[in-house]
Amino acid sequence: LLLVLYCSYCTGSDLEALLAFKKGLEQASALADWDQTSTTTCSWTGVSCTGLIVTSLNLCNMSLRGVMSPLLGNLVNLQTLNLSQNFLTGGIPVQIGNLVDLQFLDLSNNYLTGSLPP
Repeated sequence: LLLVLYCSYCTGSDLEALLAFKKGLEQASALADWDQTSTTTCSWTGVSCTGLIVTSLNLCNMSLRGVMSPLLGNLVNLQTLNLSQNFLTGGIPVQIGNLVDLQFLDLSNNYLTGSLPP
């Protein structure tokens, strides 16, 4: 029964949000271990968890190219989001405003437009 609960969590919104972010990237070779067949997202490059809940995403200076997925706003337990020093383009998704536990945000040195949502 524990295995069923654990794998049910693996297919949850954290997994969806992270894979949607990766899908929006044109260049993501640094995230080769981000695979939907993984048993947990917590062992993925740049991902840190408390228990099985994603609380930190640190992808600073990883040569990522592409856009930020609005589904990043589904990482509702995220406390740290560092996407600085990449080649991200487009607007900052308003869904980032859903990250009510966020304590640290760094999107600097990208090519993002717009402002942070309230």
